[in-house]
Amino acid sequence: MFVFLISDNPVLAPALELAAKRRGERFYHMEALADALFFIHDLRPDVVVLDGALVPESFDWGEAMRAFPVLSEVRWVALSAPWPIGPQPQFVFTLPVDPFVFHETLAAKLGAG
Repeated sequence: MFVFLISDNPVLAPALELAAKRRGERFYHMEALADALFFIHDLRPDVVVLDGALVPESFDWGEAMRAFPVLSEVRWVALSAPWPIGPQPQFVFTLPVDPFVFHETLAAKLGAG
């Protein structure tokens, strides 16, 4: 499963990337939602894990969905709370996240493995 993480946690991203590589799965990480939109559009991940705290109150989800229609096709998972208005997450990971079971848990919750 190709996971795209949007988080500014300096410990979490490298740990999840290492775990994904060990599983032979694709993983991509960015720290800002606005910058990540282009990459989500181009890379078409299976799931986007988004730290809702990184979404500015002024972020216009409607405009983003019109500019990048793939955003409505991607499965979203929340990393912590609160979740901003926008595409609703399929579930929420609460912090701290265990990188050793993250990918297995994600696959099980999404029915992807």
